[in-house]
Amino acid sequence: MNSVVPRTQIMRLIFVVAMAMLQNACHPFSMFKPATIKPTQLSENSATTPIKVAVDSYGIPFIKGSTIHEVMYGLGFMHARDRLFQLDLLRHAAQGKTSELFGERGLFYDKKLRLLTYRLDDQLNAMSEEESSLLDHYIRGVNESAKMRGRSAEHFLLGIQFEEFTKRDVIAIARLQTWQLASDVLAEITRLKIARSNWSVESKNELFMPLDDRNSSILGTPGKKTAFRAFELPGYIKQSKPEAPSMVAAPEEIQTGGGASNAWAVEGRLSSDGFAMLMNDPHLIHAL
Repeated sequence: MNSVVPRTQIMRLIFVVAMAMLQNACHPFSMFKPATIKPTQLSENSATTPIKVAVDSYGIPFIKGSTIHEVMYGLGFMHARDRLFQLDLLRHAAQGKTSELFGERGLFYDKKLRLLTYRLDDQLNAMSEEESSLLDHYIRGVNESAKMRGRSAEHFLLGIQFEEFTKRDVIAIARLQTWQLASDVLAEITRLKIARSNWSVESKNELFMPLDDRNSSILGTPGKKTAFRAFELPGYIKQSKPEAPSMVAAPEEIQTGGGASNAWAVEGRLSSDGFAMLMNDPHLIHAL
C-alpha cells in the first residue's frame, strides 16, 4: 500500500534539517568575520596573549601573534573554524580511511591511498624538536577551535563527530598533497617499462638523454650535448621481473617537452649573496 506524505510534513522536515545544519555548522558568512582568539596556555612559563585575525573581502584570514607558535595556533584555529570537514576528509584520505566516512564505496580508494602511510611513523619521529613544537601548537588550535564551533554540516549529515587532530594527521596530509603534485608519475612508470624492456641500449640512451626539444642539454653548457654513460638499470630493478615489451608506451610520453611548470634556477654569480637559487612549482595547486 502506497502512502502520501502531506506537503506540510515535508516542509516541516526541510525546516528542521535546515535549522539543524545551521546549529551544527559555521554560518556561510562567518568566514568574513574577524576574530580575536584567546588560547589556553601555549607553553610553560609564558603569558597567554590574544591572537588577532583580520579577514579581507575574499574571506582570507591574516593572523597576527607575538610568536611563531601563536601564529601556528591561530592557523590551526582558523582551519578548524572555516574548514573543519575538509580537514577531516583530508586526513581520512591521506591514511586510506575514507570508508570510515562513506562505507564500502570508499574501499577502492583506500586500498590505493593506504600506500601513502608507509613508514609514516618513522617520518613523524624524525622531526626536530622545533618542528614538533610548531605542530603541537597548530593541532591545539585545531582541536580547541573544533570544540568551540561544534559539528560541521557534513559531520551532522553523516552522523559523526570530529575526533581530535594529531601530528600524525598533519604529516599524512602533507604526504597526500605532495603525492597530488607528482604529475610525472605516469611518465616515470613509462620510463621504468622502457628500462625493463628488450629495446636496444642505443634506443634507451636516445630516449633518456638529457636534451630538450631544441637539442640543448639541460645539464652542462647550452648547445652542447652532455656526456652520459650507457643506460644501465639499478641493481634493485635488475632483480625484479621485467615487463613485457608490448606494455612499453610511445616514446613521446617520456619527453618533457615544454612542461617545466614554474621551475627555474639562478646562478650564484647573479644573486646578491653569491648562492645559487632553485625554485620548483611554487604555485602548489590544492584541488580540495
